[in-house]
Amino acid sequence: MSSLTGIDPIAAAEFAQEKKEGRQSNRPDFVNLYEERTKSLRNLKQTLRDIFGGDDPKVFVFVDELDRCRPDFAISYLETIKHIFDIHGLVFILAVDSSQLASSAKVLFGEKLNIEEYFRKFLHRQFSLPEADEGATLQLARSYVVNYFEREGKRLSIFPVDDEHSIARIVEFMTTLKLTLRQSQEVFRILGHVFVGNEENRGNVYWAYGSGVILMASLKVGNTQMFNGLGTSQINHLDVGKYLKSKLTDRSAAWWFSVYITGTEKSKEHAYIESLFQDLGWSNDGQFISDNLEDFRRGWGRSGFIKNRFTKIFGNIESIASF
Repeated sequence: MSSLTGIDPIAAAEFAQEKKEGRQSNRPDFVNLYEERTKSLRNLKQTLRDIFGGDDPKVFVFVDELDRCRPDFAISYLETIKHIFDIHGLVFILAVDSSQLASSAKVLFGEKLNIEEYFRKFLHRQFSLPEADEGATLQLARSYVVNYFEREGKRLSIFPVDDEHSIARIVEFMTTLKLTLRQSQEVFRILGHVFVGNEENRGNVYWAYGSGVILMASLKVGNTQMFNGLGTSQINHLDVGKYLKSKLTDRSAAWWFSVYITGTEKSKEHAYIESLFQDLGWSNDGQFISDNLEDFRRGWGRSGFIKNRFTKIFGNIESIASF
């Protein structure tokens, strides 16, 4: 062959083989890869059974805030628990906002997804935590006052941190607005900044001003629309009263409304305030207004040059987010 054509067939074959190998893709063998992964998962599950398996639970794994993760990660996490860690003796306890987790699932699988049936394959038992009672909320509030209002060597507060009555006012709005623990924490963070003081004015705040700050900080977190309305004077006084009345008992609503109205430009218009109380159905409690309205005015201090105290409070709270 070489003598007739001048081509060395052996060298040509080797050359062709090298070219062929050079043209071959570097893609892995997916069948082998799949088999290797399947074998690895099988070995993993068997190892987990050997360690944790049994008739009684041996290990509890607590997972918190899964609902706050990226939707694809949250659902992938659930799938992993189901398909890899579904072992008798290994118990996963998930603390989640079920509505938020449902939203994550719908992002991936569409709005028509049957959430109850989808989650049924993951969740063997489901419990709803009860709402915190007033005593537990008050205890939480006390701890937040310590953590956010005064820190030894770092921060002093004009808020009277030992005043149970003032703390109870904060709790009242936290409970009324049904704030979550995280939202309540944000309220106290805001209050801690607004009430910051020094040794000279420590624990010395006008009580109506303090109550106004509590009201605005709670609304900042729990009802942004109402917070903006009060802070920009773009809301009707009667509507404020109706809102408070819808959230509180009549007497509490009247008390908070008195704080509000005496902190506005209508502070000294007694007849106008009386008419508002009548329109709100508090006319039978008129004696309360007549006897105490001046106390509410004094509770704001002598800052008479401020037309609307809530505008000032609004600015203070908003500045916290901007610096």
